Amino acid sequence: MAYIDYYGYRHFYAPDCSRKHKDENAKEHFVVAERALGKPLPKKAQVHHFDENKKNNKNTNLIICENQAYHSLLHVRQRVAKAGGNPDTDKICYSCKEVKYQDNFFKDRNRYLGITDICKSCYSEVDRSQYPSRQ
Repeated sequence: MAYIDYYGYRHFYAPDCSRKHKDENAKEHFVVAERALGKPLPKKAQVHHFDENKKNNKNTNLIICENQAYHSLLHVRQRVAKAGGNPDTDKICYSCKEVKYQDNFFKDRNRYLGITDICKSCYSEVDRSQYPSRQ
């Protein structure tokens, strides 16, 4: 029996899918991706909906990602592009929500692209409000 889960993903009976549940139902996008690939998906693989519509499971709309990190990277890049920026050179500040060139962010080796998520001008404002000067 086909159904749509709480998160909006369509499930249906697919006993041949490697990602099936105990009831032999599987998410439709996993089944479509496996059939297009011609073999079971790797264990850590994720399937990304290019148009972000969970019900559009055409194989032309699905991207097989090697892991969750790459899947998250695609979402970040799409967010920057939707906001009018260039995903290769721009980033969105989580504080002011503006698209800014990457040079407007501090460097941080432990982060994606090696830069922080808050721009330098917003960081200065946060720093001043959290640590007022002592007299």
